[in-house]
Amino acid sequence: MRLFLIKIGWFSVLCSGVYLLLLFTVGTFAPQSFKPNLKYTKGTYGFTNTRLQDIKKQSNLDVLVVGSSHAYRGFDPRIFKANGYQMFNLGSSAQTPTQTLLLLKRYLKNKKVGTLLYEVYPTTFSIDGVESSLDIIANDQNDMLSFAMACQMKHAKVANTLVYAYMDQLLHPVAITEPKHKKEDTYVEGGYVQRIQGTYTANQLPKNTLKIDPKQWAAFQEIIQLVKQKKIRLLLVFAPVTKALYQSYTNLPYFENKIKAQGEYYNFNGRVALEDHLHFYDSNHMNQAGVTLFNAKVMQQLFPPRAIAQP
Repeated sequence: MRLFLIKIGWFSVLCSGVYLLLLFTVGTFAPQSFKPNLKYTKGTYGFTNTRLQDIKKQSNLDVLVVGSSHAYRGFDPRIFKANGYQMFNLGSSAQTPTQTLLLLKRYLKNKKVGTLLYEVYPTTFSIDGVESSLDIIANDQNDMLSFAMACQMKHAKVANTLVYAYMDQLLHPVAITEPKHKKEDTYVEGGYVQRIQGTYTANQLPKNTLKIDPKQWAAFQEIIQLVKQKKIRLLLVFAPVTKALYQSYTNLPYFENKIKAQGEYYNFNGRVALEDHLHFYDSNHMNQAGVTLFNAKVMQQLFPPRAIAQP
């Protein structure tokens, strides 16, 4: 029996070594089409890499924004600053409550935050979070929180990417530097991504029945408890989308009633003078003209005016 266990142990070690060697070789040299269960790309879209480097430099924040691309493309720190509030945008593409929870556990430890503004886009409560997990794993330093998230998700692509990320970040500890401009997008200090140009031609969109994944809801409730423990004001905000997209939701009251029961909730759709063809560049995201109007409404309704210190 003892000999059998020794053989099993050595076999496990051999298999692990072969796995790591193959994973590193394929991840480093093979094109993406040859590695469907591994996706490790730094600095590809959304400026996640730059944003996650910048958040490490922050200490005291009046407002911390989290959520999906509607967050980092929808809340401009320059407008908050002009109204006397220091804000940082920690949104990321397709960020679900699972990734929001990870980021808050990682970055609230050594930061004083007055208000957490959580952009609660309904779709993020129904998707699996794989896209956002891969984005954060590739663009941030990984720790036990990353490992716990991967174990919870139980997805081969997330697991493989995390193991590869540990190896790559061990061999290449120096962070990359992204350009501040990528095609139509510009990174603005404070985590915001600006899109000045762009208009949207409204189309009738297929009907969409909103669903809430129990795992995402559990993560969302854990976020609420974490924020309460830290005595941070929590604002739950549904940022504007195009009328075409908004009207495609068939059961929005179901989603809103669940969110309203969790805290201070504001739906800004229909409350800002936005036109699909003027203030959006696609069905989801506002251009700069739309963001300016929306943020002015947010400041007016949610944040009392402050005296601005003169330089």
